[in-house]
Amino acid sequence: MLIGMDISPAGPWIGPWLVVAVVLGVVVLAGVGVLLFFLLKGDDEPTTTATSTTTSAAAATTTESAPPETTSMPSMSIPGGATATGSMDPNPGGGSTDGGQFSGSGDVAFAWVEAMGQGNFQDAFDLTCGELQQAATDASNGSDPAEILAGYFYSETLGGQGFTTGTFDSVSPAGDQDQAIFTLTLEDGSEFTLLVYVNSDLTVCNFL
Repeated sequence: MLIGMDISPAGPWIGPWLVVAVVLGVVVLAGVGVLLFFLLKGDDEPTTTATSTTTSAAAATTTESAPPETTSMPSMSIPGGATATGSMDPNPGGGSTDGGQFSGSGDVAFAWVEAMGQGNFQDAFDLTCGELQQAATDASNGSDPAEILAGYFYSETLGGQGFTTGTFDSVSPAGDQDQAIFTLTLEDGSEFTLLVYVNSDLTVCNFL
């Protein structure tokens, strides 16, 4: 009886404590839910950044620089109006083929122009650097590369004319080449200043 009397008064207090416990549980769960929401939302942003970075890197990888242009020469022949009958003055006003940084470069340039003027195209070809020889060979399509080189000289450099006479004016260093200057008298009577560039191996590698 005494035990029963001790238990019965405590009974009414159990209900309120249960209500408090349930409310606290709900509040805690709500707080955890809010916290997880913001944490998961924050995790989404680095993922987007990583994706953008990966896309940019892939785009940069697929972009390739254009290959450099190679030396080329059109397949051509000597223009119909041009005649290879020019003669060169070996002593233009007391001028000298010396003066370049490479001994003999002026003589090579003079011989090259003279060969072109006389129609000795193979001789001019032999005095030409390997790069231009290869360009002429590639453009020849089975014809004579020396003729292609001469055709380019008369068509592109002299504008489709031959020259009747020419003088050697000077030679001087120009970077890693020697520059020889000629004054040519074209078939129409006009004068043309020709620049011929000679490499250190004493080959002509440019003319304009």
